[in-house]
Amino acid sequence: GIASASWILASIHKKIVGFQNDEVYIGTADERAADGHGDNIVLKNQVGHLAGGAFPANHELPFDGEIPFSSRRQNILANIATLMEQIRDEEITEEETQVFVECLDWEMSQLDRVNEEQARRANIITTTPIQDVESGRLLA
Repeated sequence: GIASASWILASIHKKIVGFQNDEVYIGTADERAADGHGDNIVLKNQVGHLAGGAFPANHELPFDGEIPFSSRRQNILANIATLMEQIRDEEITEEETQVFVECLDWEMSQLDRVNEEQARRANIITTTPIQDVESGRLLA
């Protein structure tokens, strides 16, 4: 493939130009250390090196891969608004309208799913009625 061809071209280019190993140009690690140009052990805050500031103190990635409920809900509502516009379009066929209605039903089910998941995570049981302590009557 193209990767093999690039290696062949690089090999030909190396022979024509006369490239040599790095040791010829910059010396071995021992030679560089003897000249005072050894490897720098401390690499903090140098250009091209990570200083570690991208991670919080607990050494975990700042994003756990889960999108917040509010963002998920906002995306679903934007999809619903777009679908509603497409359903109202007078230039689409009956078949296209049916597809958009099915997509709208699916988006509505996703919205219900997000709401139920958020309620479950918050330990809110939506089917259990809440009783007013003072009056004793059921609120929901």
